[in-house]
Amino acid sequence: MPVIHSVRAGECLASLAAEHGFPDWQAIYFHPGNADLRRRRPNPHILNPGDEILIPDREAGETSCASERRHQFVLREPPVELRLRLEDFEGRTLARREYELEIGHRRYRGVTDSNGQLEEQIPARATGGLLKVHASRDGEALLFFPLALGHLDPETEMAGVQARLQNLGFPCGVSGSWDEATRKALRLFQRKHGLPETGEADEATRQRLAGVHDRR
Repeated sequence: MPVIHSVRAGECLASLAAEHGFPDWQAIYFHPGNADLRRRRPNPHILNPGDEILIPDREAGETSCASERRHQFVLREPPVELRLRLEDFEGRTLARREYELEIGHRRYRGVTDSNGQLEEQIPARATGGLLKVHASRDGEALLFFPLALGHLDPETEMAGVQARLQNLGFPCGVSGSWDEATRKALRLFQRKHGLPETGEADEATRQRLAGVHDRR
């Protein structure tokens, strides 16, 4: 029967779908019982710890096979797409750079495109990883980016504001608490994007922050 699940840190719809045996996250997100969740979280890929989600019953499927024989069925979990746009600590795009991505015991290697973007298909239940990127095209140095997958809170939450600032190169920590480091990071972000330098996470700043960060 359907159950109500309270989201924990690091969970996302893709990981919940894999955990409960659904082929993709849409079967959960677009269920009529999650209409309130869709109103509160219009971006289905960003949940907040404590959000309540109805996990519906799975529909029975059918398949044909020979009778009087033993058969083994394997449920394959579809991967999810990880898409990142990379910049160095001075805001310069890391275009055409070799990278290595470590997710658990898996390794992915490739080259970023002309916009510094990479795309990889990773396990739906992945919660963390490490990205290594060549700082220059001659490959002399590496930049290391630890990844916390599924841990991005909505921009309406303080932790969500801080995480986006941190990812965009405005260090402030992700404590979830309001502090002077967050005010300083907000003022720097506001200055760069032509907003009033209030150091406050007002509605205009939150929207701009989400627009700059979440489209990347």
